[in-house]
Amino acid sequence: MTDPVVARVSAWISEFTPQLLPVARALSVSPDEGEDLLQEVWVVALRQEHRVPDGADAGAWLYRILFNVARSRGRTVARRRGLLTRWWRSGDAASRPKRPSTLEAEQV
Repeated sequence: MTDPVVARVSAWISEFTPQLLPVARALSVSPDEGEDLLQEVWVVALRQEHRVPDGADAGAWLYRILFNVARSRGRTVARRRGLLTRWWRSGDAASRPKRPSTLEAEQV
């Protein structure tokens, strides 16, 4: 027997993934990140399913979750970038490793 919450969210996944996935990809740097973003939306939806009344259209609620998760991810990236920038600018240059000048050098 299937849990009614899981059944309800599974129905949303089937119904709303075709609409939400292009938006998630547009909000992300790469298509893979868009898919990860949408997966986070479904995790939040599963946890918060009780907030949508029975019979109500969940579409607007799911879009709001998508935009909130994308905004949160963007803040995390910006915060991390700021912390790294401050770390590189502070302290003794001799005590830290030399920073590669390009992204390609970091990947080698």
